Amino acid sequence: DVILAGIDAEKIASDRLSPEVLERMRTLRPDDARMVSLWSALAEKFPRVLKLDGRAGAFSSVEITLEGAFTVETWIRLDPGINNADGILGHPGGADFNFYGETFRVYAGPGTGDLAVASRKTAPGAWTHLAVTRSKQGDLQIYINGELDAKGSKRSKATFRDLNIGQTTPPDAGTAGELMEFRVWETERSADQIRSNFDRRFAGSSERPAGLAHYYPFGGDPARLGAGASITPVAEAPALLDEAAAKKAAARLARFRDIAIQPGDADRGKVLFEAICLTCHTAGGKGVGAGPPLDGSGHRDLDSLLRAVLTPNAAVEPGYRAYRVETHDGRLAEGFMVKHDENGATLRMMG
Repeated sequence: DVILAGIDAEKIASDRLSPEVLERMRTLRPDDARMVSLWSALAEKFPRVLKLDGRAGAFSSVEITLEGAFTVETWIRLDPGINNADGILGHPGGADFNFYGETFRVYAGPGTGDLAVASRKTAPGAWTHLAVTRSKQGDLQIYINGELDAKGSKRSKATFRDLNIGQTTPPDAGTAGELMEFRVWETERSADQIRSNFDRRFAGSSERPAGLAHYYPFGGDPARLGAGASITPVAEAPALLDEAAAKKAAARLARFRDIAIQPGDADRGKVLFEAICLTCHTAGGKGVGAGPPLDGSGHRDLDSLLRAVLTPNAAVEPGYRAYRVETHDGRLAEGFMVKHDENGATLRMMG
């Protein structure tokens, strides 16, 4: 109310509000006429996504066929209550790239079952990049936020036909959430290719990347939407790189890669690590748990480690995203979610 009043009084410039603030204001005051007007005025500059409202008809009918080697990838943000009615690509009675118990999986249909299951759950309300690859031999792999998460438990060379974006098997429910940057490749993308491109967009690029068979920047075909599906603007979306920014990021990575392979000074590095990194992270039982623990980082390959250091906000682990809790008496609190059950919510805050 204070911010809206400030905008009305021309004491606050609306174009100075961050997407995160606008998203929160819209959540708290969705029916406020001033908020509706503000959102309409600013929405043109926001990215578009495929929004699905959870109905059985909420999908984009694109009828994709997957045969041989392929890669399917997209950014997705799901509503709370993630289950097997939520998915990125599927067809009733056939293949279904969906979620079970908040866990992403590749389900090949009756008689075959799961081909690959992610090792960790997908957090609701958070943008997550998912990718599935299949080799010519039928081996599947699942990547989450650019990193390999799980390998398939079964081989399958089956052809998956008539798949639609966001469609799943349950007859009385559908995906509830948003998708963007939906891409299907007619090749098995390598781990490095997925890691290098998961946080970029190809819309407006000077030329189409080789092997990209289907590309839907908004997450689906705007001309073929079912009931409960729409292309809509969102204020808070992944910060994806365009062609020019991606080239700059690649050059920066190459520069630091050249530095990283040179001999180092372990003693000096330890001092810097303790003074800088351990102020937010933990390692070996030392440090502050405001960020993910760094134990085991030494086992990551060089490019993966460099990307995590140079672009830390490209993908944030679910346990380290900020949650907002509004109490019944109108108070707000924000922090990392420690526990949420029928008794309430426990948040951890800096310090």
